[in-house]
Amino acid sequence: MCASNFEQEVVKNSQVKNFIVEVFKHDCPSCAFNGKVFNAFSRKVEKHGYSSELPLFKLSIDNKIPYLGNFGYSPIFLFVKKDADNNITECFTLDPP
Repeated sequence: MCASNFEQEVVKNSQVKNFIVEVFKHDCPSCAFNGKVFNAFSRKVEKHGYSSELPLFKLSIDNKIPYLGNFGYSPIFLFVKKDADNNITECFTLDPP
């Protein structure tokens, strides 16, 4: 996922209601470790059939996503919830995996 397709693929997509975003930095050791855990979590979500209900996305911290703002550290895990009109109603930070 990147800044150019985030709005179309996630925000304006009516099929995506709740999702989790991992914001990472390429040269961050903590991001490298947590990224492996996030990938394993993603496979578990898909294996158990929840990937359509709770899709998982990864974004580089270098992307400037107006919906999510700027980040001072990484990795960051965000839960985002949208309403029936595709408006973001909740966005909060999750504890690392």
